[in-house]
Amino acid sequence: MPDGPEELPQPAMRRWRPSPAVIVVLVVLGLCVVALFAMRSGEDFVAAPGGSGTTTDGSTTTVAPGTPTTSTPATWQTQFLSCVATRESDDEPDAVGPGGVAFGTYQITQQTWDNTAQHYGWTDLVGVNPAQASADDQQQVAMALLQWQGAEPWGGSCTA
Repeated sequence: MPDGPEELPQPAMRRWRPSPAVIVVLVVLGLCVVALFAMRSGEDFVAAPGGSGTTTDGSTTTVAPGTPTTSTPATWQTQFLSCVATRESDDEPDAVGPGGVAFGTYQITQQTWDNTAQHYGWTDLVGVNPAQASADDQQQVAMALLQWQGAEPWGGSCTA
């Protein structure tokens, strides 16, 4: 007689293997969740105000809300903004464009300036006329806008 209860044979376990279509759907859903979390938290993969982000050299940085900063710009981004500054305002931080619609070195409209500042959590810059902001703030907002929206806000005056 056996010493303990008799062990029953276990059914063979089959591993579930998802089809490639299921894998694609799961990856897309995962990316959507990450993007939604980033948008809801006010964080961005570039500047990550109020959170942390990875710079182009692979290091991680934590950024306090309201601190105008972006990841290390690529050479083309710096060259693009230099072209924009020269063409749009002759590098004048207090420039006001024709019709009084665009302002500062990079000729950013008030709405675009405010949206960019709000997006990055720079509440101290919301409502500030770009032409009255410091040259450093103008450069930081312009770089953040370029990294966030690409060259589109400048309408192709320089090539990206």
